[in-house]
Amino acid sequence: MPQKRVAVIEGDDASPEAVRPTVELIDNMKLGIEWVYPPVGASGEALHNSIFPEQARRLIDDSDTTLFGAASGKSAFALLYLRWGKQTYANVRPTRWIPDKTRPYIHEPVSLAIRTSRIGTRTGGVTCKAMHTKNWQTGW
Repeated sequence: MPQKRVAVIEGDDASPEAVRPTVELIDNMKLGIEWVYPPVGASGEALHNSIFPEQARRLIDDSDTTLFGAASGKSAFALLYLRWGKQTYANVRPTRWIPDKTRPYIHEPVSLAIRTSRIGTRTGGVTCKAMHTKNWQTGW
């Protein structure tokens, strides 16, 4: 299996507390992932006198994907780069159908897309849209 490279940006506030065990859990699956940590936010400032130095941008660009925690402070410039520089405007979390015997009124699979956005707001928001599988193309 070819090795994949994942840039990990732990983020601000309590976000590292969620990101670190996530990386540990995935790493224990022995999938051959190389984890790299771009110096953004406080670490970028300490190492390179910039909260989003060119070294961080290169590590992100040279990775297959980025695992990003949350930003409310100095890590926000990395988020701006991911959203607009890399054109990943929204977080999309794929789901799969699991039949639920406690809700017999749902007779067919439902696709669920969760979209989150915190740019420009302090409180942020979550938008959920459930669509019947055969009508998913009509979307939002």
